[in-house]
Amino acid sequence: MTTATAEQRAIAPAMTSAEWAAKLIEALAPAADADGRLAETVSLADIARYVADGEPAGLPAALPARLGKQTKLFDLLICNSANHYPRTLDAAYAEVGTVDPAALVRWGEVVAAALENAYLWKGALQVPARANWASALIHQMLGWSRLWPERPLFRKITSAMFERALVADGLDPSTLVVAAVATPLEHHKHAESCARSVGALCDFGEALLR
Repeated sequence: MTTATAEQRAIAPAMTSAEWAAKLIEALAPAADADGRLAETVSLADIARYVADGEPAGLPAALPARLGKQTKLFDLLICNSANHYPRTLDAAYAEVGTVDPAALVRWGEVVAAALENAYLWKGALQVPARANWASALIHQMLGWSRLWPERPLFRKITSAMFERALVADGLDPSTLVVAAVATPLEHHKHAESCARSVGALCDFGEALLR
């Protein structure tokens, strides 16, 4: 087997985007009402369809107004960061490194729309506005990184995973790594904490060398 073939197999999707979206929706269910809705016009099925297939394409633009004040969803997402318990998203995130990178981008867009207190992450690192989904995911997945190395997911959520997703979204794969080391601390109150979160990725050193 050639090295290229081995690498392709290593990053080949372990499950379809639809299967991964279903795992996410199962974890988000406690935030929905009895009819499976997160807001009047946004259902769990809508989120699953968008993450899996990218339809409807206009969903992300409408999400902030519809999900931005969904307290149950916000609490569930933040209670799954690196330094909180319980973490019901762990079952879905255990496969996150092997799903279609485009599905990860779309999930990041949903997370960016749902997280309150965007000042804690949005704009903290000098990345293109188009990469806000990546900043949101770093914040949501890793929190402040205090307990990150102790988690089973430590070697599942990687710089390489984010690089593939950034490329899928038409961005430079080094966007996050460069921002983590090059953003001046005076740029933003939370620049240091967000840079530390990127640096907490287990393969960050390898990413620096790429």
